[in-house]
Amino acid sequence: MDNTQAQPFVLRRAVAADAAALTGLRALMLSDMGMLGAGADPGWRDKAQAWFARRLDDKDDFAVFVIEDPGRGVISCAAGVCDRHAPGPGNPGGVQGLVFNMSTDPRYRRRGYARACLDALLAWFRDETEAKVINLNATSDGTALYRELGFTEPRYPALQLRLAGAGGGHGPGAAAPGSPRPPQSPGRQDHVVFLAETELLGPEADVAAAEGLPLDTGTTRLSWQMSSC
Repeated sequence: MDNTQAQPFVLRRAVAADAAALTGLRALMLSDMGMLGAGADPGWRDKAQAWFARRLDDKDDFAVFVIEDPGRGVISCAAGVCDRHAPGPGNPGGVQGLVFNMSTDPRYRRRGYARACLDALLAWFRDETEAKVINLNATSDGTALYRELGFTEPRYPALQLRLAGAGGGHGPGAAAPGSPRPPQSPGRQDHVVFLAETELLGPEADVAAAEGLPLDTGTTRLSWQMSSC
């Protein structure tokens, strides 16, 4: 009889060496969201991997927590980044958090791994950053989990504006309001995301721009307020 005990799965903070695994999980997430069609530019993966490797060196404003299977490697993850907005009375420091790249290998879903990663990420936001509000874009599959953890719709919805070209949609040659938008070149998606308060949501745009994909993906924006605020 083999009495060898299986090694337990490990919850840990990701390092730069995990960039390839995080990109793989991101591909699974985007595929589930219907954003990886047959004509998708495969070059986005190299860009995303380099982006993760670079950002993971930022220990103060960026973190990813993962579940690792000793036999298969990283199987679940949750990423978060701090964004510095203008201060306000409810958030004097102006720091907000963004959760993204919530993804789990299909073979390991419904076991609580995504929740474990998100719990660790929220603890990082709470204990090691100045973030007072945490935002995320929720798909229908994840909404129930996020609500259980206290996420709700923000008071003001996020809006999105796509620019007509590299120079923006307001300069010479820009289409008039309400006119049909000219077709984009393959692999190009120009976009700018604004909050209702008219603040540019930089990190979220940066995340999507890593693979040149738009942000309006049938998700619902939810926010989580720190209980100490």
